[in-house]
Amino acid sequence: ENVWNLGFGDFAEGSINDSIISNNNDLRKVMSTIASAVYQFFKTHPNQTIYIQPIDNRRKTLYNLIFKKRWDEIMPVFDVYGWIADRKAPYIQGKIYDAFEIAPKNS
Repeated sequence: ENVWNLGFGDFAEGSINDSIISNNNDLRKVMSTIASAVYQFFKTHPNQTIYIQPIDNRRKTLYNLIFKKRWDEIMPVFDVYGWIADRKAPYIQGKIYDAFEIAPKNS
């Protein structure tokens, strides 16, 4: 009940399509915008959790890389859990996960 799915994609044909690969060469801008939205979400919903599940292996690789590279920024602010199959455990930098959960520390 307190877990929200983080979903995003291109607006096409009246809805959001999360499987489109637009190749606009704006990946950093998109990921920065998503990170900013996550911070804003937790400002108004500090006791909630965000669940992130990639829809394909390409995005799984990308999300794992982002968490690995940005861990020093993420760790002080958020509690992060990784999912492998049906098992949830505290995130370990560099381990490959199928999905993630994040929540503000002390929530």
